Amino acid sequence: MMASTFDRLDQEFSVFPIMRASDAPSDEEVVRAASALGVAFHDDYVAFLRRYGAAMVGSLPVFGLRPVKVMGQRWSVVDVTQWFRNEKWPGTHAWYVISEDGFGNPIGVDEDGRVMLFDHDAGQEQVLAGDFEHFLTEHCLKTP
Repeated sequence: MMASTFDRLDQEFSVFPIMRASDAPSDEEVVRAASALGVAFHDDYVAFLRRYGAAMVGSLPVFGLRPVKVMGQRWSVVDVTQWFRNEKWPGTHAWYVISEDGFGNPIGVDEDGRVMLFDHDAGQEQVLAGDFEHFLTEHCLKTP
């Protein structure tokens, strides 16, 4: 990710430290989580995990590998992804679910690195962002 994106996230979390996990996972934990889901995490998401663990970014959760108090019980990218897959949500079999949209719809990253939303009301997938960093800046932080 660009330094400016990390700077903006760091600024948010310095003001509201409760919005991020208190520690970050090891490289080994990140590899194990991706393996458990049968996916390869993209570099920007790995960088986010290694720096923040998981977090609320703006109004959206970004699931990860460490609990965040304000996110309650739904913070694990592995658990949430497996839940959507077990419920047979379209698209999620090939994604890792990084967030939800506030209406119960999963937001995930596909094998090409695009951030996708499956809207159950419309019954279709849509591309939210070309990659994880743009998801953060355009949908969570809402910066250009």
